[in-house]
Amino acid sequence: MVSEALDIQVLVRAMYDYDSEDATNLSFKKDDVIQVLAQLESGWWAGHCDGRQGWFPSNYVHVLGDEDLDSQDEDPDAEAEDLDYML
Repeated sequence: MVSEALDIQVLVRAMYDYDSEDATNLSFKKDDVIQVLAQLESGWWAGHCDGRQGWFPSNYVHVLGDEDLDSQDEDPDAEAEDLDYML
């Protein structure tokens, strides 16, 4: 199979900057979160980020799991308040 369309939403975080001059590729900065749309066996994935869409190398990103997504939603001030309450 050349391309695998995804039935579930897969999000990845960029580990490095990727800057491509090819209009079919998706450029991004380190720590950008990208929604994966399709995956090729060659390691190139199609994604969507900041209103742009294109191909990018999968070895530049880390797949986000539930624990990664949960930590993005946490409010550090709320966690500090919880610690104060426990003391």
